[in-house]
Amino acid sequence: MGSTSSPLAGRRVLLGVTGGIAAYKACILTRLLTQAGATVQVVMTPSATRFVGPDTFAALSGRPAYTEVWEEPGSVLHVRLARKADVALVAPATANVIAKLSGGIADDLITSTLLEATCPLVVAPAMHSGMWEHPATQANVRSLRERGTVMVGPGRGPLAAGDEGVGRMAEPEDILATLAARGKQPLLAIGVEVEECFLHCPKAFRRSKLWEPAEWPDRSALPSMACVLYEKLQPEGKTLEEYERESEEGIKRTLY
Repeated sequence: MGSTSSPLAGRRVLLGVTGGIAAYKACILTRLLTQAGATVQVVMTPSATRFVGPDTFAALSGRPAYTEVWEEPGSVLHVRLARKADVALVAPATANVIAKLSGGIADDLITSTLLEATCPLVVAPAMHSGMWEHPATQANVRSLRERGTVMVGPGRGPLAAGDEGVGRMAEPEDILATLAARGKQPLLAIGVEVEECFLHCPKAFRRSKLWEPAEWPDRSALPSMACVLYEKLQPEGKTLEEYERESEEGIKRTLY
């Protein structure tokens, strides 16, 4: 039974799952979202079904998981799914789907639905380090961020084929925290403006005691940090926009 006190209670989450080994984490995320009271509608690419079957997501979400645009031609499926979503999430998001979203390509159910959707979009990238660091991928990520998309991760850690580096999908709990924060504050502020705060005043963030280890990690931690900072700011009645405009000394006073 879902929680009625969670910021996600009653929210309609469209979860897009693409073809990567991290697709198994989307199962955990689906369970966490439903436990938080959200209604989860899963859509999958055909490649994603090679890692996790649609029936698994149907069992976890209590709703059919769709894989093809033509599954319900009478209802114009991608339009119906897009209009019913309060927030859209792609996890894992491969380099391929990030490129398609950036370029406005709509050649499968996920990309067609997201091109139609007007709700906030959260993307959790997952790919090998070389693919993530490639200039083309970075340009696509910048393009999506400029249009208001929130990127959660990727983090550093073990990857497929025994490699290690940046490209690991953010943990389901961190993605959940980013979505839950939207129930309190606009998602754009949580995901983007806090990143700007970090860029403007990195010393204040690094000296704070809010994150371990002591050495500041890569940017994949920013959404989780954003949620912690929001909880810190709420008693003072401040918004993240006001927080961003403060001087570095003001930020240090808030943190301590």
